[in-house]
Amino acid sequence: LDRPAIQDEIRKVVQEKARDGVDAQITDYIPVSLGKQVEETEAKIKQVKNAVKNAEARQTNAVLDINDNLDDTLGVVLKPNGEKSDLYPCDLRSFMFFREEQVNKLLTDFDLGNTGDGVENQNRFLDYIGGVELNGRESLRANPRVGVSKASRLA
Repeated sequence: LDRPAIQDEIRKVVQEKARDGVDAQITDYIPVSLGKQVEETEAKIKQVKNAVKNAEARQTNAVLDINDNLDDTLGVVLKPNGEKSDLYPCDLRSFMFFREEQVNKLLTDFDLGNTGDGVENQNRFLDYIGGVELNGRESLRANPRVGVSKASRLA
């Protein structure tokens, strides 16, 4: 018998069993690995940053007056996944010319559902991005001031 070899083998088995035991029990004390905690925290930080950006954009949009200037830049509200929609309008005038399928795509991008009614869908999107309303108009195209410059309205 090779006594040192046996002792070495016993030491290896004990170390292996101890490591397995610690690995099995450590989740009782530290349920989520540090790496996983970092990932989750970074994801939450990103969500909070997106929420702040969206809140700021909605504040910008909330003060826009559909009866005053359709060319004011809309604040960009991000989609739930944190990305900008490819169809996000730059201002109310461009939104005014969206076809029904474009409005429906925006509703899909923002998980807003589709009522099937064009004006209601427009209002749903405008409300979501900051409360701009069509104020009972049939559509943005029904705005009598569309295409009229602010200077000519003041004359």
